[in-house]
Amino acid sequence: NHEAAGKAEKWIHDFGALGVVPVAVLSGVYKLLNLKSAQARGLTIYWAHDLGELIGWIDADRPQS
Repeated sequence: NHEAAGKAEKWIHDFGALGVVPVAVLSGVYKLLNLKSAQARGLTIYWAHDLGELIGWIDADRPQS
């Protein structure tokens, strides 16, 4: 939480909220408090067991040719 959320805050500060979307792909068990804290600090969380959602999000942002 400290490392990933800290980087998320720095990237948002350095590049702006519209210039970057910090994302972490997690697996395992985490305390809800830590997940909420990371999200509040600007980190978007995807779960490794459901990478289809992440791929869908990436595909939706690609320019249409």
